[in-house]
Amino acid sequence: MLFQYSMCNLKMLKMNWLSKMFKERSDVEPLATDLKVNQQLMADPARVPENLFVDNEQPIPEREYISDSENEANIQSFLNQDFFGKGYKDGYDYHSNDILQSYVKSIKTDFRLKLDLLIDLKRRKVLELKNQHIEVEGLSERLCQQVDALTSDLNLTIERLEKEKELSALDEGWIMKAVHNYRDGFFRGLEIFQEERFIAISTGLFN
Repeated sequence: MLFQYSMCNLKMLKMNWLSKMFKERSDVEPLATDLKVNQQLMADPARVPENLFVDNEQPIPEREYISDSENEANIQSFLNQDFFGKGYKDGYDYHSNDILQSYVKSIKTDFRLKLDLLIDLKRRKVLELKNQHIEVEGLSERLCQQVDALTSDLNLTIERLEKEKELSALDEGWIMKAVHNYRDGFFRGLEIFQEERFIAISTGLFN
């Protein structure tokens, strides 16, 4: 009876750990999903050391921790902004090419900073998985293979995010639409400003 109770506790600890490890996997565009691997891990009956699932470290306060999903949501929210409207307002108010270039640069810089935060979190997860592979090595070959598969998936995601940083310098990739919309809005705002100015001059308002 005591042995069954211990086994039950161990399984519950394992489920809790796996749930914590994989509950926040969502991507901005097709950032690779780990749902299938997660389900396989959850179903694996292999016994592992209890200390693998017990977190003795002090928890990080919520306000100091930003999850993968929160960072991905921040990137998506950033890209979904009304950049045309922002560009229109700036073009109408400032009508300067220097302002245009400055704001476009700012958009790309903010985007890359958000990518850097997400990349850093993905790399931390890769390190955690490598440590977990060491813990279960020799105990469950199947679990080791599944952890390796998830590590490989995370590394591919990191490569994709790094590529997006490079593409952003060329106004391509995910940032392309945002930059183009801002420019289109800026030129439209500038055009409206010039039209209103021309009308004002032609009617003698500035005479």
